[in-house]
Amino acid sequence: MGKSILLIISFWFFGQELIAQKEANTWYFGNNAGIDFNKGYPQSITNGKLISPEGCASYSTPDGRLLFYTDGVNVWDSTHKLMPNGTGLKGDPSATQSSIIIPKPFSFTSYYIFTVDKVAGANGVRYTEVNMAFNAGKGDVVPWRKNLLILSSGCEKITAMKHADGINYWVLMHKFNSDIIYSYMVTFFGVSYFPVKSYTGIKIANYYSNTLGAMKFSPDGRKIAYANHTMDTSVIADFDALTGRVSKVWAFPIDDAYGLEFSSKGQYLYVSEMNNRKVYQYNVKSNSIGDFIASKRLIDSNYNNFAGALQMGPDNKIYISVTGSQYLHVINAPDSAADKTRPQKDAIYLGGKITQLGLPNFNQSIFNKVYIIVTRNCINDSTQFSISNTNTIDSVKWDFGEPAAMADNISNKMSDVSHVYKYTGYYTARLLYYSRRYIHFTWNKFYIKDPKPRIGNDTIFCGAFSLDLKPHKTYINYQWNNNSLLNHITVKSKGQYSIRVKDSVGCFSGDTINIINPTIKPAIDAKDSILCLKNNLLTLKDLTDYDGDSRKSVKWYFGDGTNMEDSIVKKEYPGTGTFKVKLIVSGISECTDSVEKTFKVLHHPVAKFSFNSPCFPDPVQFKNESTIEEGKITEYSWQFGDYSTSKAVNPLKSYDESGKYTVTLIVKSDKGCVDSMVKQRGITVKQKPNAFFDFKEVSIAPTYKRTILFNNLSSTDVTTYNWDFGNNKKSTLKNPTLDYLDSGMNIFTLWVTNQDNCTDSFSLSTYQKFYFYLPNVFSPDANNINETLVPVASVYIKYYTMEIYNMWGEKLFETNDIKTGWDGNYQDKPCQDGIYICKIHFTPFNGLLEHYEQPIRLMR
Repeated sequence: MGKSILLIISFWFFGQELIAQKEANTWYFGNNAGIDFNKGYPQSITNGKLISPEGCASYSTPDGRLLFYTDGVNVWDSTHKLMPNGTGLKGDPSATQSSIIIPKPFSFTSYYIFTVDKVAGANGVRYTEVNMAFNAGKGDVVPWRKNLLILSSGCEKITAMKHADGINYWVLMHKFNSDIIYSYMVTFFGVSYFPVKSYTGIKIANYYSNTLGAMKFSPDGRKIAYANHTMDTSVIADFDALTGRVSKVWAFPIDDAYGLEFSSKGQYLYVSEMNNRKVYQYNVKSNSIGDFIASKRLIDSNYNNFAGALQMGPDNKIYISVTGSQYLHVINAPDSAADKTRPQKDAIYLGGKITQLGLPNFNQSIFNKVYIIVTRNCINDSTQFSISNTNTIDSVKWDFGEPAAMADNISNKMSDVSHVYKYTGYYTARLLYYSRRYIHFTWNKFYIKDPKPRIGNDTIFCGAFSLDLKPHKTYINYQWNNNSLLNHITVKSKGQYSIRVKDSVGCFSGDTINIINPTIKPAIDAKDSILCLKNNLLTLKDLTDYDGDSRKSVKWYFGDGTNMEDSIVKKEYPGTGTFKVKLIVSGISECTDSVEKTFKVLHHPVAKFSFNSPCFPDPVQFKNESTIEEGKITEYSWQFGDYSTSKAVNPLKSYDESGKYTVTLIVKSDKGCVDSMVKQRGITVKQKPNAFFDFKEVSIAPTYKRTILFNNLSSTDVTTYNWDFGNNKKSTLKNPTLDYLDSGMNIFTLWVTNQDNCTDSFSLSTYQKFYFYLPNVFSPDANNINETLVPVASVYIKYYTMEIYNMWGEKLFETNDIKTGWDGNYQDKPCQDGIYICKIHFTPFNGLLEHYEQPIRLMR
């Protein structure tokens, strides 16, 4: 029953088991430095806000998307902004491992940040909850779950590992001034109040500098190690992920230790000597403490500054931080013996940002990668399966993803696991494995291949041939159906050829090719001929004879860049020239052949004409605009639409009445090619309007000014009227009036236009004598009668001046406007009753200069 419950829990949690491993893909550390592993290799990122001399932590989603990061005091979200309540945490960036981030089990939104004060400071070890459901999914520090104390005086070291159940977590720390390691369990219900205490016998006390140095788990959780900086002694011990207890403690001497890290398989431990600027390797699998100490090997040295933290990456390489550097150093093969680890200085450029002593601190179970490895995935052969890491696995159960195989689809073997697949395609192998009394789950999707040698597709040759047959890649051995054991053969006759091969992983397969050799005799049902450009429609038919084959495709090329695909085609050329028509035929066997015919296309004339649109009874002038590029036009034939015709080139045609007419022009070249142009009801002979008017002259009291009244007698289809009365006097009214008649001869003209834009005009002339009269008395007495002295005269004149003098010869008034008179005032004051002298000079348009001078009586 217990195992059943564990199995159910494991299946509930298997999603995290499958997609884990990318929570450590984004790192922020040092002075705004960072790297990103989401492309499978480390890339520099420079957008971080963190500046920390030592401790820091980052955390991403299982698919590698950044969630947040911290220096133990501040918490930045994925947009690099401080979270709400994300300041004032009680860690210290100067602590070796100032913080570590643990996801809350069975929660997809809550995380715990454990913080550590520097040099066993009063803030101790605390934890704070972050909820990613807040702040629009960017996270928020929960105020009432902030800086909760769990250990009052801790060393600068903290690490974490999954519980043996694969769900919960252990967080381990060392109490200062004691030899005790505290193991706190993190579950769905939170952080346990009662830690598991392990007594190591190695006390960290006296000097606060002894608290410096990192603590790390091996990825499988079986070992734990920590560095004691100034004690010159570090520790490695066993760990029980079920009980949380540390045991079998070995202390080993190492000078000035600071950072440490296990290799991915837990085979080796690496420790950095900070001031000595060196990194050493120890063999974790040593049988005794003596053998362990003796296994110490120098890996790298002579760094430019202090050697700091060591941290495994998602790629299983170990990265080294050196203070003040713009690069990370790397151990490329940490699971290898010392001389094969391939250390590399200045391996990762940080984009100008600077490292310090620290690198991000992670829960080390992220790097415990258990996955299925598939090899020799060939059809009908033994596909091999292995497990990437069996350090923590006690027993297994395989499901190979082929239910039809029934009992053969299941296996309980830990090693030498294989399965034979009978069909190609994608399969999913699943692995249930029992570890530390708990069941876990993983899977791998892969493709079962058929290693076919591919000597070629079935091939067709027309006529003699020679073909070299060879597989597309290299195999271990070869067997042809003609008994050849070579990797290739040459064939010169039709038939079927086959090969059987064995590939590098021992899979067998074969391929067959058929070679065919048919004949085709193409023919066209048409003769060479001469055509005119216009209406040169050709009908062509394929008459090909097939021997040992049948028609697959027919393609015609007409010599002008066009082509068609059909057994019978129709073609008309758009231009002149000599064209070779080519027929290409293909059989089902892909053999092809061709035949050609020649056609000559001559120029044809292009009929075209233009015309005016007269107003009846004016004649229509036709203008022949026909052309031909080569040769000449010899015949013209006109049909005017009223049963009349003409052979003229540019005829002038008078119609008997207005209306719309259909006109056709047919032209013929000296080669007999014909063209025509028809303008359907396109010739319009429009009807003219009739312009006519008369007028009479009237005199209107009291001024007796002369006015002419015009009477428009034009036809009723008129739409616009334009009058010209001379002297720039015009009108567009139908029946205008004219309030003057100048002296001399006057000509009045009317132009009319109808809706067809046809026009007509009519003119009348009259002779008028110039008239002039000046009153000899006026009375400016405000009774609106005879108030102003002004002449009655023709107003349109060339020159005019009027002057008023008193009896002493003083000028009182002057004007050049015949319409402006004297109002009896001088300098804005009324003049007295009496006699005044008026002098007038003027020149009519049709006369000479005249002078008037007469006395004027002013009466008030």
